[in-house]
Amino acid sequence: IGGHGEGPFINIRKKGAQPESGIREPDTLEALEYLRAAPNRIKIMTLAPELPGAI
Repeated sequence: IGGHGEGPFINIRKKGAQPESGIREPDTLEALEYLRAAPNRIKIMTLAPELPGAI
């Protein structure tokens, strides 16, 4: 069992209930910081693959 990191690397046009102030461009180093902060807890992270730098 693990957690789901929802955002902040999502498409602002498809943000749903997410506040715009928390949405950011995909950043590999920032994503790694989240994963390191919760070792073995975050199992999936939502991101917008269509954004530059996402994949």
